[in-house]
Amino acid sequence: MVFFDKQDNARRRTVWLVAGFGASVFCIVAALHLAATRALELPLFEPRVFAGIATGVLAFVVIGWALKTRELASGGPAVASMLGGRLVPAASEAPGDRRLLNVVEEMSLASGVPVPLVYVLPEHGINAFAAGFSTSDAALGVTQGALDSLSREELQGVVGHEFSHILNGDMRLNVHLIGWLHGIFFIAATGGLLARIGLHSGGGRRGSKNNNSLPALLVLCGAGLYLTGWIGVFFGRLIQAAVSRQREYLADASAVQFTRNPGGLAGALKKLQTEGSRIEAEPAREAGHLFFGEALRAGWFGMFATHPPLERRIQEIQGAAIESPKPTPAPLPESIAVSSSLDARRRDPLGAEGVVFGLLLDRDETVREHQLTQLPDTPGLRGLALQTCVEAVHLPASKKIALVELALPSLRMLSPGQAEDFCRHMESLISADSRVEIFEWALRDLVLRHLRESRNPRRIHTRTPAAEADAMAVGALLAAVDANSGSWQALCKRFAWYTPPGEADWSKTSFALERLACAPEKWKRMFVAGLIDSLGPTPKDDTQALLRVVADALGQRLDFSP
Repeated sequence: MVFFDKQDNARRRTVWLVAGFGASVFCIVAALHLAATRALELPLFEPRVFAGIATGVLAFVVIGWALKTRELASGGPAVASMLGGRLVPAASEAPGDRRLLNVVEEMSLASGVPVPLVYVLPEHGINAFAAGFSTSDAALGVTQGALDSLSREELQGVVGHEFSHILNGDMRLNVHLIGWLHGIFFIAATGGLLARIGLHSGGGRRGSKNNNSLPALLVLCGAGLYLTGWIGVFFGRLIQAAVSRQREYLADASAVQFTRNPGGLAGALKKLQTEGSRIEAEPAREAGHLFFGEALRAGWFGMFATHPPLERRIQEIQGAAIESPKPTPAPLPESIAVSSSLDARRRDPLGAEGVVFGLLLDRDETVREHQLTQLPDTPGLRGLALQTCVEAVHLPASKKIALVELALPSLRMLSPGQAEDFCRHMESLISADSRVEIFEWALRDLVLRHLRESRNPRRIHTRTPAAEADAMAVGALLAAVDANSGSWQALCKRFAWYTPPGEADWSKTSFALERLACAPEKWKRMFVAGLIDSLGPTPKDDTQALLRVVADALGQRLDFSP
């Protein structure tokens, strides 16, 4: 079975496992209903009592979920901070930090996923995690133990595994699992609180005159909620563990795709066997499913294990590598071949601003001089922009977009006010010559989307089908940029489009991409693959740049390999 078959199978199984959370809530409602009907001597099934209990239980679950989700509203950085992570600045020169950042950037280029914020956890176990709601607010964390114990190839395998969680939407599912599990636990926590209030009020004292009064009722109700709440917690943790186990196989398979080196990931898993992957931080109890390896004791004969056995994972990796249709390793893109000064510049916020502004400066000297007057008076910024313009003048458009993607973590470090000013000046540079070129649109769309979503993570819903008109708008624009008369015909044949294209209009594409981002994952994957196939194996550089932005907007990997 090849990697993509494993991915599809894992996704199908996960849908059923997530539905199990609803079954755990039903178990709570059924237990409370049975207790209520027995206590009140009602028929075994009383619809009104059942409906009332169901409403109350759902309210508790939603309140608990909302509280936890609000706590994690900023996405990956909130989860990393909860786990005690230390942010690694992109400009860090510490040897361990530098090696980690280089590996993360390599995996970003290999997977086609923008670089996330990187954190180091002060833990001795070998482990890692990825968290967030989208690629714009993603955070990737690695333990100090992993940095100390893993070779560079093994670290690549672990980081590639986590990039799979980012690309396949696993991290969004995992953060939501934290919220829903907290919502189920909220019932038990409320029951325990009521019982303690009742006990402290005299409800549990032998011989008290208040034994049949409100305190005693609080103790009884609280104990009932606590016990039935733990029924939900028990089943919720089973589902949580099962969901995580299935997604780990998918992530392992994808990591080998990115690195083309199964030995690196297998070597890291073997070191987990000997050196361990335990996480000591208390919050790991509710986030154990986020990690690369088992973060907690599995207990109960492995019933609550959030990861498959290490031996099985190693066997799957080695077996899938043998069966892969592409056994010959492809060269790993380790850089985008820019000057060392340009590469260093994008690693801090001011330099990253200079990189983006420099890429937008016009080749015409008159227009460029007018653009420079639009820039703020921040010391050194205009010089950085001019230097970038000179160094990147011969850089292909696709590599310019890749450079901006590598600069996104530094741009995310801007304060809200600084980010607003930056976006305003970016718009001024683009409109300085009274026209918007396709590269300018692509750069602006990429930067604005990531800055916006890093502060207000997008909750992607996949209930509505993709609109054919939106898909046609994106396809028509790509075909026009590619300037290949056969591209549009190939797209129409691929997707059975019979409507002749209207005039390609980039100004409508941003809205079309926002709507297409809500399409089902399977459709988006098929759509991006269809765009690549229809444009041929070697599309024009401007087309590749635009494709990078389209794939990023849809949360998909851009892969031109046959």
